[in-house]
Amino acid sequence: MVEKKTASSLSERIWRLFVSVKFTVALLIVWLILSVIGTVILQNGRPEQYVELYGPQWSNFLQRFGMFDVYHSTGYILVLVLLSLNLIACSFNSLKSRMALAIDGPKRRAVQGDGKQFATRSFAMDDESAATEKLAAALRAKFGRVDVFEENGEKRLFAHKQAFSHFMVYVVHSGLLVIIIGGLVSAAFGFEGYMEIPEGRARDFVFKKLGSDYIRTPIGFTVRCDTFEFQRFSGGMVKDYVSNLTVVDGGQEMLKKRIEVNDPLSYGGFNFYQSSYVEQVGIALVDQATGRRGATVLSSGEEASVIQLGASVRLEMFSPPSPEAKMTAYVTVTPSSGESYRAMLSSDPEANRAGQAGRPILAEFSQARPVYSTGLMVVSDPGAIWIWIGSALMIAGMYLTFYTAHRRVAVSIASGRVQLNAHTTRNAPAFQREIDAILHRAGFAETASESNKRKG
Repeated sequence: MVEKKTASSLSERIWRLFVSVKFTVALLIVWLILSVIGTVILQNGRPEQYVELYGPQWSNFLQRFGMFDVYHSTGYILVLVLLSLNLIACSFNSLKSRMALAIDGPKRRAVQGDGKQFATRSFAMDDESAATEKLAAALRAKFGRVDVFEENGEKRLFAHKQAFSHFMVYVVHSGLLVIIIGGLVSAAFGFEGYMEIPEGRARDFVFKKLGSDYIRTPIGFTVRCDTFEFQRFSGGMVKDYVSNLTVVDGGQEMLKKRIEVNDPLSYGGFNFYQSSYVEQVGIALVDQATGRRGATVLSSGEEASVIQLGASVRLEMFSPPSPEAKMTAYVTVTPSSGESYRAMLSSDPEANRAGQAGRPILAEFSQARPVYSTGLMVVSDPGAIWIWIGSALMIAGMYLTFYTAHRRVAVSIASGRVQLNAHTTRNAPAFQREIDAILHRAGFAETASESNKRKG
């Protein structure tokens, strides 16, 4: 018996916790704090970035609590689950009282009470039947349906409108729940990745971000970079860059799109955003004694071995071609034997040979223009559609909650007097004017006004 009582007491305490507004506010504050952290702190960065930003100790501390991947952390998901349960519990807890207001109240066909949300009018009249007909017609014009009946020897009228407004808070709750579900779906099944495609080539996989690592993940179709277009300012700074992409699925070209920053390509549940680019230079090494040749492709700061010659080359600096200047580069060549030397490359072959006369290995451009690879951020967010639906529900629910009201009017006619009692759930001043307009339509505006003055 004691065990049953203890279990019942524990379940009651848990229920009271989940229907508590304080618990809701606390969860919302924690949710807000975690969302701010996820916005302020770099998410899913490289470990060395965090060490540089926060130092080794703070970096380890933040990593331990999942602050570098907040939206997939256990704490964030737990807050969303608790908030969902809290909303469901609060909704069920208030359902009975709201049903009483929306359904049971109108069934009683009476309005009683006092306060700003109540309106009362009492005045004398001569003809009960005529007064009943006039008031019924005026109420019908405003409320649509009017119940006319007799009770305790009195003629009565009752009308009400927008009883559904009591339940609009549940539309808001449903919208928030759908948003939370969308967030959980995104956390469980969505991901961010990176795709690098050389110009004229295609890829059917992305490098999916998983913690501090990237995992090669197939996407089920192929994305081809047809061309990569580059624009620079006159000083050489990058002005704009765009990629012309083609989606190939099942051997057929399904979609072509020119993408740029903030204008992604969307296909198969993935969004491909223009994120970055890689600019590389084709460099060839030629053994001036034997004529043997080898080539490689480098980015600035990279070094590569040219196996055919047993030598290596490092691209120190590169200047792309422009209307004002030709393509140039500085490289460091390390022969298989002998000392390294630095050479300046020009797109003019004669100038190259003259500048490297006497060197055992001649370095030159292997291509007339740079080689570009487009860098794409790939996002799969299956919960996004649910977040949009939930947001629409919340907006609709809030609009209906604040701009609709359950209005009730009860009229009793007996002994040469009319007693009108009315109630609204919000916007009492407008409702008072509405009652006056109904009486004016029925032809009792002056009578009701004089009666109220005498009462005052």
